[in-house]
Amino acid sequence: MVMRRRKSAGKSTRKHTDRVQRQLSSSSRDRAARRHARHEGHQELPEDIMMDAAQLFRENINAPFWKRRPFYFLVGLTVGLMGMFAVSSTPAAQSHLGDLQTYLALQLADIDLANVLPASGMIDDLFGNFTNLVKSAPSSEIPFMPAIAHREQLNLKPHFPVVLMHGIISSGLESWSTSEKSKKYFRKRMWGTTTMFRSVLLEKELWTEHLKLDPWTGLDPPDIKLRVAQGLDSADYFVTGYWIWAKIIENLAAIGYDSNTMHLASYDWRLSFANLETRDQYFSRLKSTIEVAYQANHRKSVVITHSMGSVLFPYFLKWVEHPDYGNGGRDWTDKYIESFVNVGGPMMGVPKALTSMLSGETRDTMNLGSFGAYLLEKFFSRRERANLMRTWAGGSSMLPKGGEIVWGTQQQAPDDERNEAYHSFGNMISFVPQLVEISKNGTEIKKTALHDILLRNHTIHSSMGLLHHSTDEAYQEMLKRNYSFGITTSKKQLAINDNDPRTWSNPVESKLPIAPNMKIYCFYGVGLPTERSYFYAATSDQDTAAQQDAMAVNDTDKHVAEAESKPLELYIDASIHDPMERVETGVRFSEGDGTVPLLSLGYMCAPSGGWTKHADLYNPGHSPVILKEYQDESEGMLNVRGGSKASNHVDILGNWEMTLDLLRIVSNQGDQVSQRITSNIEQIAQKVELQHER
Repeated sequence: MVMRRRKSAGKSTRKHTDRVQRQLSSSSRDRAARRHARHEGHQELPEDIMMDAAQLFRENINAPFWKRRPFYFLVGLTVGLMGMFAVSSTPAAQSHLGDLQTYLALQLADIDLANVLPASGMIDDLFGNFTNLVKSAPSSEIPFMPAIAHREQLNLKPHFPVVLMHGIISSGLESWSTSEKSKKYFRKRMWGTTTMFRSVLLEKELWTEHLKLDPWTGLDPPDIKLRVAQGLDSADYFVTGYWIWAKIIENLAAIGYDSNTMHLASYDWRLSFANLETRDQYFSRLKSTIEVAYQANHRKSVVITHSMGSVLFPYFLKWVEHPDYGNGGRDWTDKYIESFVNVGGPMMGVPKALTSMLSGETRDTMNLGSFGAYLLEKFFSRRERANLMRTWAGGSSMLPKGGEIVWGTQQQAPDDERNEAYHSFGNMISFVPQLVEISKNGTEIKKTALHDILLRNHTIHSSMGLLHHSTDEAYQEMLKRNYSFGITTSKKQLAINDNDPRTWSNPVESKLPIAPNMKIYCFYGVGLPTERSYFYAATSDQDTAAQQDAMAVNDTDKHVAEAESKPLELYIDASIHDPMERVETGVRFSEGDGTVPLLSLGYMCAPSGGWTKHADLYNPGHSPVILKEYQDESEGMLNVRGGSKASNHVDILGNWEMTLDLLRIVSNQGDQVSQRITSNIEQIAQKVELQHER
C-alpha cells in the first residue's frame, strides 16, 4: 500500500516536472522568437515584455541562491575588497604593484558601473549593510550610556535649553533642484547617507556639479540647489552605522531632553560665514531660536559646539550684537548665553586645511597606501578634489590663523619638540631638493635640482603666499572678501575690527563680547599623532622648467617675476618617510587629537593663552575659561570607533567622561567640572610672544 502511494506520488512529480519543463521550453522558444522578431525590426508588444519579465522572475526564484546574479556580485565585491586590502597592506606585495596597478586600472576603466550596479535602492542597502558589517558593536557603545548609569546618582536632569552646532562636513545636504538633471535626486541627500556613494560611483561628474558652489559668488550655481537637512537627524549619523552627534543626543534624551528643549542648528558648511546669512538667514534663525527658548523656559541656553562650529559661534555672537546686522545689543550674549562649550575647536585653524586647498591632499589620502592612492587618483584626482574644495568657502575658514607669532618661524615654533631631528615646525611646508640625473658624454652625473624661487621652506606666512600663487583669481578674491588670518595686539585695531566681519572668525583679530556671566568650556582630546607640517614636491615637468629658467636667467628679479606668474602643480612628497621621527608619507606629526594640533586646540583656552592671560585684548568681559583635556585611551582595532575612552577629533563625541561633563553643565552643575591639563599646552602658550600695543 505504501509502495503504491510512493509510485503514484513519483509519477505525479515526474508529470509535474515534465509539464514545467515543457512550459519553460515553450517559453524559451517564445522568447527566442520574440528576440528574432526584434532583430528583424518587428515591434515588440507590451504583453511580450511582461511575459519575458514574469518568466525571468520565475526562473530566478526557482534557481538556488548560489546560481543567482546577486550572489556573484556580492562574492566579487567581497573578494575584491579583501584583495585590495591585502595588496595595499602587504609590504612584499607593494614592491610589485606597478604592473598590477596598471592592469587593474585598465580593467576598472572598462567597467560600466552605471549598468553593472543596480539603479534602484538596492545599492543603498548594500552600502548600508556593508557599513554595518565592518562596524563592531562593543559594550562601550551601549545606547544611552553613561547617562542611564549616572542620572540618579548625579541628579542629572534638564535645566538649560541646549543648542548643538556641528562641524564641517557633518550635516547632510539635500537636493532641492527641479532641473532635468536633478529631478531624480529631489530631496535625496547628495552629502551624507549612502545615496552619496552611489552618486559618486555612478555619476561622479553630475555629483561634483551639484556639490560645487559658484567660485565667484560662493552661492548656488545655475539650476543647482542643495540645502542642509534640518532637525536632530541632520547630523546624528553621517552614514548608516557611523555616528556623529547621535551619542550626545541619546544621552541628553536619557536625562529628559527632547526636541522642545534641544536644537541642532545645522548649517551648510560649504558656505562662507557671511553667505550663511545671505542665502539661508542662518544667524537670524539661530538668534530667534535662542530667544524663543529663553522666553519659554526663562533660562539662558548652553551652546555645545564641535570643530568648525566652535569657530562659527563667536562669529555669530559678533554678528548678533552688531547694530548693522543682528542688532541684538551689546548685552545680548550675557543675557541669553549661559555657557559656550567648545569641543575639539580648531580656534587657530588646522594645517590640513592648507594642504586640502593647495593640492587636495591630507594625511587621510596619503594613508590609503600606494594602491589605494593610485585608484583614488585615477577615479578622483587631487586636482579635482582641490578644485571642488576651493569652491567651499566654509572650508577656508579653517586655514591657520595668527601668522608666524602663533605657528612659528623657520628657526623656531612654540610647539617644537626637544631633540628634533628635522627643522622647526615653523616650516609648515618644506621642499626637499630632488636629485636628477644628467647624461653627458656617456657619463651620468647626479646634480641637485635648481628649484623655482617659490619652491623653498615656507612658514605659514609664505605658505599662504604659495597658496595664492597656486590658485585661480576667483579663489583668491573669495579669501580676501571673507577672511583674515593675521594677528592684532592693538586695542585700537581690535575696536576697528568690530566692524570688519572678515576678522570675526579669527580669535586673535577679534574680541569676544563683553559677557562676564558666560562660562567658556574647552574640551578636547590629546595623545594622538596629528599632522602639523608637510614635505612637498612639484610635478616633474614643472621641476624641469624651473631648472631651465633658473639656468637661463641670471637676473634674479626677472626670474622671480616669471615664476610668480605661473601657477604651481604641487603634491605631498610621500617618499619622505621616517616613522621613528614621526614623519610618514610626507606628513610630519605633532601632539593633538588626530586632526587638530594641540597648539590650535588649546592656545586660546590655556591659562597663559589668549582668552585668559591676554583677556584684556581678546576677552574684555573676562568670561571664565575652563580647559579640560581627555587623554586618548582607544580600545584598539577591534573597536573602529575607539570605545568609551576614545578622544580623537570625532570619537570624543562618544567619550563617556566628556559626555558626563556635558550633562553636568546642562543640568546646572557646571561648577563640578574642573580644569585638567595633561599636555604641555601651558609651555606652548607661554612661547607665543604677544607684544601688547595701545
